[in-house]
This record gives sequence, C-alpha cells and structure tokens, in this order.
Amino acid sequence: MLFLHHFRKQPAHLESPWIPAVTSTSPVMNFLETQLESHLQASAPAAWDWLSSQKSATSAKFKTAFSLAPRRIARTPWSLDVKTLTAASQLNPAWQPETWSLDQASRTLMLLWHAQNVSPEEFESDLALLFQTGEIRELVCLYQTLPFLPHPVAYLHHAEEGIRTNMQPVFTALAHHNTYPADQLEENFFNQLVLKSIFMGLSILSIYHLGERANPALTAMLCDFARERTAAHRMIPVELWYPVSLSMTNQSRDLLHTFAQTHDPMTQRAARLALNPGTTLEDWQSLSDDYWKSM
Repeated sequence: MLFLHHFRKQPAHLESPWIPAVTSTSPVMNFLETQLESHLQASAPAAWDWLSSQKSATSAKFKTAFSLAPRRIARTPWSLDVKTLTAASQLNPAWQPETWSLDQASRTLMLLWHAQNVSPEEFESDLALLFQTGEIRELVCLYQTLPFLPHPVAYLHHAEEGIRTNMQPVFTALAHHNTYPADQLEENFFNQLVLKSIFMGLSILSIYHLGERANPALTAMLCDFARERTAAHRMIPVELWYPVSLSMTNQSRDLLHTFAQTHDPMTQRAARLALNPGTTLEDWQSLSDDYWKSM
C-alpha cells in the first residue's frame, strides 16, 4: 500500500518557500453575507429571512439549521458576475464560488457566523459532530469551508480523515481548488492526498500549490506507482510527472528517460516535458486536456 501511513513530521508548509494563503474569516463572511443577501432578497426573500435569522443561533439551533438549509434555500447554482468572482479570488486564490450552490454557500455563511458566536472549544465540538454525522453534501460543504475557518490547525484531523474517504465528491471538495491542504497538511498527508487523487482517477492539476509542495518523497511514491502501472500493463496518468519534474532525483530522471523512449505516445510526451527545464504549467495543462479528452 503506497499511502495512509500514520506518522507525523514537522509541517512541510512551515519551511516551504511560499507564503500560505491567509484568509481572515471576517472578509469572507462579509462577502458571503453581502452576496447572498443581494441574491436571495431579489429571488427568494423568505429564504433570506430564514437564513438571516440564524446569524446568532445557539449551538443546537445552528446544527438543526445546517441540516435544514437545502429545504429552505434552493440548490440552484450561485450565479456571480466577473467583478464578484475577482473579489472572491482576492479573498482566497483557489476559491471558485461559482461552482457552489446557494444552499451550500448559505451553509458556509452559517458556519462562519457560528464560529464568531461561540467559543473556539464549542465551535470545534459542534464541527466535530457535523463531520461525524453529516451526509455527503454536508461533508462537501465542511471541507470546502476549511480554508475560511479560524484556528485552521485545529481541523487537521478532519482533513486527514477526508483523505481516507472513498466518497469522491467529499474527497474532491478537500483536494481540489482548496487552499487548506497546501497551507496546512504535513508533507506525508499532502503526498497521500496527491496519490489518492490519482487512484481515484482525478486530475491532480486542480490541487492548489501542487508544484510548490512537490518533494522527493512524493517523487519516489509517484515513480513507484508508475512502475506498478507499467508492470500491470495499465496507463499512467500523465499529470503524475508534473510534481516529479519539480523535485527530480537521479532515479526519477533515469526512469523518465526510459519512459520517453519506450511507452505510449502520451506518456512519452509527458516524460519529455518533465525532462525539459523550460516546461511551463501551461504546457502541463495542455497535455492534461489532451489526456482527459482521450479517456
């Protein structure tokens, strides 16, 4: 088994060369409140009345309302204009609120309100219960909201559990377009997340700061995975070589030279990109697009 080993190291992001995305809760909360009020007042004022009534909810009322949100607020996509999306990206560089539904955005707002209303200990207790009892869409919302919550280190064990889930929507909510893994996960767990994404047949280019978190241990894991796939006569996902190219070892370079000559055309193309120091992320994205189209 190549992943899910339980040991801890110094969090890799503390020594990484980039500054993690720091997002204050209040600006995100204010953004959500402003946008949802504007949208719901125009389209469903009763829904806004119900949502706004949760602003000062007790723990018991909050947990009930969190569950009831889809009955009170539509599951329709959240339509946002370009200016609003730009503002959202300034609050958090990976955030894609246009992919959220109205009820999910409302749940996130309720979480941020609640974090402000109660003590950190009470909030963590309430959050733990939601993680334990939540259905799929609730868990998706919880993982999408992790980057916006105060005291982010307090939720690492939830993120680590998210890596182990076999529910693809839940895993994707944590792994893709989410700053939390890159900013908070220790190297071992970040590497597990990358490999799990490959195992689940998902694109790893959607993992925030994958390139910045590339490391020799991940390179070794991915090369072992490529060898196993080769031995089983199975296709190797071409995106696998992107993080390998950014943390190259002598062994991985030798393997890439072999793959550049002896494998299928898509893998050969990926190996050559990995060996070329001038390759850009756009080059990898172009290869990825072609790869997924061919599947």
